Order: sequence, then C-alpha cells, then structure tokens
Amino acid sequence: MIKSTFQMPAASDVIIYIVGHRPGITEAELATAMFGKPDQPRVHQDCDLLESKGLIRRDRDSRPLRLYSA
Repeated sequence: MIKSTFQMPAASDVIIYIVGHRPGITEAELATAMFGKPDQPRVHQDCDLLESKGLIRRDRDSRPLRLYSA
C-alpha cells in the first residue's frame, strides 16, 4: 500500500491564492472557480473570516463586491 503525504489545501488557502492571482474577482466568480457553481454561502463566510483577519479586502464601492489581496 502506498501512503500519500499529500493534503488538500484548506478553502481559505485556495481563496487567498485565487484572489492573489485574479485581483477584482467577485465572490460568485470565486465560487464558480472553486466549486463549479456561483452560489456558495461557504465562500462568502470564508471571505468574511479572511477579511476580518486582514488577509483579503473587499472593494465596497463596487457592485458586485470585488475581492483583492490585503
């Protein structure tokens, strides 16, 4: 039996990576990139947490909100 040491990255790590490579992405676009569909409440919750930690920021002047690295 082959034992793998590979671990899937946490959703927050994936969000930080995608936002860093696609500045200005919307939460719907992010959810589609991660899960294949635009309506993912978890993405919104994870973005709330990452924003509160200062790891990403939302442009609150744009509609829809756009995400950027902090």
